[in-house]
Amino acid sequence: MPIDEAIEAISEWFSSQMNLEVSWFEIPDRQVFVFRAESDSSQGDPELEITRVAFEDVPVDQIISDLEDHEVISVFQRDPTMHLTYKSDRTVPHFERMPLRVDGRMYRVVRDRDHNVKIFDDQDRLLENFPSEMTVLPQSIYRRSRQRWSEEIRNWRGPDQ
Repeated sequence: MPIDEAIEAISEWFSSQMNLEVSWFEIPDRQVFVFRAESDSSQGDPELEITRVAFEDVPVDQIISDLEDHEVISVFQRDPTMHLTYKSDRTVPHFERMPLRVDGRMYRVVRDRDHNVKIFDDQDRLLENFPSEMTVLPQSIYRRSRQRWSEEIRNWRGPDQ
């Protein structure tokens, strides 16, 4: 199935499951498509990210089946602030993960179901000077710009991070 048809199928499925209008956009440099269920909630809009590789490697029927098996709609109903990711390994971790390259090194910002946030360096170490007031973030980590996260990583990392 061509990718544009697969995107339309996911958009329609997500809209029917959430009973909301769904918009989507591509982030070319990350090679992902983000589907946003547009709600009137002040908490935020549930977002489902699917990688381009997943669309190329996994039939759309299987993607939908996997999303149902991983109960993504239930996760979004419990917590509409979540931004979940489906990859070609056909999993949907129930936490948010944002990889970032800062000054040539890789970092990842992670937010779990309880909204706890941690930032790890490329050796899986927590940032040395990560502030305690940032441990809980009520909104998705994707609601902050990548530039802002990058600036904060520069401030919070240790000398060898």
